[in-house]
Amino acid sequence: MTARAQDRTLRLAHADQAAQQDFEKDDLSSPMASCPARQAEVFIVPVRYALAEQPAAHKRCRPASGTQSHPMALRRLRPGYLYLWHDQGPLRRFAVAADGQLLEQGLDDAASAVANGSSAGIALNKQYEALLLYTEIPLTAAVHQRLAGEPDERRARMRRISLTQIARTLEADHCPALDSAEQVMAELMPEIRERALSHDYAQNGDAYRGGVDTLGKQMMDEPTPERIQAYVHARTWLHERERAAARQPEAAEHAPGEWSAEPWDVPATETWLSSARSQAGELHGVFASLDDDLGVLRDLNHEQGMVNLREEAWDHQNAHKGLIAGFINSLITEDGAELSNLLNYRYRDRDIQLTPEQGETLLKAKHELKPLLDEETEVNQRLRHQIGHAAADARIADIRHREELVLAPTRPIIPADLHGQIQGVVMAYQAEKTRNMTDAKSGAQVAERVQLASMQEWIAKVAEPHREWLTARRDVLHRDMSTYLTRHGQALWYADYEDGTYCSWLSELSLNSLSELCSTGAGTQLAINLLRSPSVEQPFSLLSSGFTPPLVELADRASDVEGALTSANQAAVGELIGSLVASGKLAWLGDLGGPAGDDWSKAVSRLSAAFASLQVEHLSATAAVPANLIRRFPRPLQGLLLIMRLCVDAPIKAGNIGFALSGSVGQRLWDWGQQTGQRLQKGLAPTVTGVRSLNTFGGVLPLAALLLHLNNVRELNVRDQHRENDDVRGWEHLAESFKMGAAFSAVVGAAWEATGQVEIEWRGSKAPIVTLFGAITGGMAMVGAAFDLAKLSSEMQKEGAYWTSNHWVRLGHDGAVLGLMAAQTGLGGHATYMALTGQWTTQQAIKWFTLRMVPLNWILLIVEGLYLAWNYFKDSELQAFLEQCCWGNERRWGDSPASQGEELQSLIDLLFKPRLLAESRLVSRQIGHSGNNIVLDSQTASLQLFLPGADPKSTQLYVKLIAFDKLNAPTDCTRQWLNNLECHWLPIHQGMGLRLAGTVPRRADCTYWQLQVLYHSPLAMQAGSLDPQDPVVGGGMGMRYIITGSTIVEHGSSDGPLLSDCYSSVAVSPELLEPKDAI
Repeated sequence: MTARAQDRTLRLAHADQAAQQDFEKDDLSSPMASCPARQAEVFIVPVRYALAEQPAAHKRCRPASGTQSHPMALRRLRPGYLYLWHDQGPLRRFAVAADGQLLEQGLDDAASAVANGSSAGIALNKQYEALLLYTEIPLTAAVHQRLAGEPDERRARMRRISLTQIARTLEADHCPALDSAEQVMAELMPEIRERALSHDYAQNGDAYRGGVDTLGKQMMDEPTPERIQAYVHARTWLHERERAAARQPEAAEHAPGEWSAEPWDVPATETWLSSARSQAGELHGVFASLDDDLGVLRDLNHEQGMVNLREEAWDHQNAHKGLIAGFINSLITEDGAELSNLLNYRYRDRDIQLTPEQGETLLKAKHELKPLLDEETEVNQRLRHQIGHAAADARIADIRHREELVLAPTRPIIPADLHGQIQGVVMAYQAEKTRNMTDAKSGAQVAERVQLASMQEWIAKVAEPHREWLTARRDVLHRDMSTYLTRHGQALWYADYEDGTYCSWLSELSLNSLSELCSTGAGTQLAINLLRSPSVEQPFSLLSSGFTPPLVELADRASDVEGALTSANQAAVGELIGSLVASGKLAWLGDLGGPAGDDWSKAVSRLSAAFASLQVEHLSATAAVPANLIRRFPRPLQGLLLIMRLCVDAPIKAGNIGFALSGSVGQRLWDWGQQTGQRLQKGLAPTVTGVRSLNTFGGVLPLAALLLHLNNVRELNVRDQHRENDDVRGWEHLAESFKMGAAFSAVVGAAWEATGQVEIEWRGSKAPIVTLFGAITGGMAMVGAAFDLAKLSSEMQKEGAYWTSNHWVRLGHDGAVLGLMAAQTGLGGHATYMALTGQWTTQQAIKWFTLRMVPLNWILLIVEGLYLAWNYFKDSELQAFLEQCCWGNERRWGDSPASQGEELQSLIDLLFKPRLLAESRLVSRQIGHSGNNIVLDSQTASLQLFLPGADPKSTQLYVKLIAFDKLNAPTDCTRQWLNNLECHWLPIHQGMGLRLAGTVPRRADCTYWQLQVLYHSPLAMQAGSLDPQDPVVGGGMGMRYIITGSTIVEHGSSDGPLLSDCYSSVAVSPELLEPKDAI
């Protein structure tokens, strides 16, 4: 079908529609017009107050409670039940179908889901009032009788619809006219409807266009009136969505009402409204707006879940960048919370507890004080001689008066005797932040190494707006949730706690109204307040007791309850509960441990943080542990214990200070609970100096080089004697051995030459000593340099290796040494060959070799000097991390989760890497049987472990200490060492954290120790993440040390296995981590 033919068809159809609409209509503004409510009946269309995108702009819409998260408007009723009382009755029941229409039923009909109703509204005689009530579940017969027999109960529980007022004024409170649907219906408000159409078109536009084109083709093939009409309708329908998409392009991502638990459906709502208007006919139609507090609670809970998901998605993309940006900002930004923590730690013996606000006060005072101090210095140094001593003294007095005014707010914060010290600490704190922004070698050099402008822009445009949105959104959601949780008892006035069907529905309602509360601190507090005092007037508060009020008040039967809980006979608890509730309710409670109790158990588990807080609150308010078991728990948890015992064969063993579950099922549950509780309570390098190369030719240098290389070889052997060599360590040993050989060759040559002999004669041939040993020395040094290059290559093949400028310098240095030593070998070899063959005399060979070695030695000296300077000025670990992080100028890690994990691990290791210090003692042992030969040896006496950032309450630490004898047989001494440990605060000059110190067990046959430290990241603890898979400082294997006497060798996670790896680490208890000097 051509575009021209399609357009002609559309124009004809529009003309036909316009002609059909040109009929006479009543002009309601005319005094002669007929009254719209002239009929004897009024058609009421029940709707509900619900959260919306825009408020219902109509004076007759008056929701019972205001909301802050969303405005309120009208929506179709959710599937449920509508009850009507009109005139003298009787009480009538209508099922609300999935399409929003009504289907009348008998009061005692069984509950069932209805897909389609028969009527969108109800026609009622306008001379009598009507009362309406919407519920999610059918009312019981007892409630029917109350509503039918008690007029006051009806008026209190049901919405009054004043049909007489509607007859007079066409509207009444809660009853806007049906014609005002576009003003009051949430989905049909013009802007919202257009946004919904725009989103629908963005999601399904291609399919819609394809369908319309297919209709057009069918119409051209067989142009019947029906097909023409269908095509015209489809084209108009599609064109409306295309225009909406053009006007509202921003709606493509988020649909209106996506936060609602009940999906928004514009076409379905329009169909429902069209049916209502059609069914009303000549009757005047109005909406009858009913309260739906439960629907609001469901929507609020659903949106909290969506906010949490959105936060998780944002974190997945941005949390890592935010964490690194926060760390960088902490290096250069003054923060009152950081300063207050520093001062609290430094002066903990004085019990100073400064708040972040007080820290900000100290910083502000220091900033205001600086210009006054500068002015005072100016007066004393320059102005005193110009204005005279008297005037200068007056100026100084005025300045000091202003200084006192500036310092006045800080006086009450800190003790008077510490005022000067704390001012010095604040000054040093500010100076450190300033130094980190400069190029000082001792600072972080943030300005040079980090893309600060990009980072600050990202913070300002991405991170801060998201944080503000998240905070504001959760705040208003919590406020509305608080309001409607307070009201939910009124909405559930008809709940029957003895009816299993009702209790199952209450379980589902609790799950879908409360499940997201404990995802935030403020929400958890709402849950605590709701659950703290169980009451029949607040059904949600009875969740933990299975909506069973008798299980809340157990104080009078505490002994019976304890007996039932501790009895091995599970029937005992059934008998106890059976004496409190009816048999039907007992059967329902017994089923909670199976599939029928899924909603209830899920709801309880999602509120576990609130229940745990209530338990802590209860225990803290109890002076002594109650003798009776049940009294050890708050009221919300007493019924939970009984239900658990009823459903699970796990008797409780009560003790003096605690209890435990027994039985096969109970033991597994108890073990899991212990682990969960523990998790809830928590979240010195080797100094082998590698002398790369020295001028090993001539003078005293050969002897010095030999001594240094001998020391290096010994250090390497000591370092690696108790572990297997990997490729890196193997090449390192070979390189040092050949360097030692080169130095030894140079020493031998120099010593031989020192005797006055200049040549060696062998079988009639003469070789100059200088050239011969120069060639041998150069050759061995060349091989050593080659092995250094092989070591560098092996390092790059290890997991997590990264090529940096330091590696370029090492490559250049080792390559240059290799070339220079190869040149020395060639020069020495050539001169020696010429002398041996008689082509040169010994003197000629020496002279030729010596002249060419002079520039070679100068070049070697320059190379070594430059390398020494580089080692002095090379980046610190912090500077290198800043350069390579996601905000650095030379980014190392990518955006994949694995790369981000490696970057985070590097930061954790940088900030929290433990340090180990070993102290040794001298021991003597006898050799032989004469008694005269005694050897002194060094054995490890004690170990000190320094844990930066550790906190007694949240630190998660695991250790393992294994002793090895002369036969390399291991012995686990972990618990013996832990028994000797004492914990102390770190001195402030060593940082903030804990120091664990203790003697190791005395073992005469022990030659060395292996220690493993699994120190879980304090960053994870601060973030509230306590998963065992959280990053461990040092990598997956933590920090591993090999200790011989007082010598400590660090063995990294990627350095291969150790013999001690087969042993299990032991958790360090919180009591052991409590500092002895704690106040």
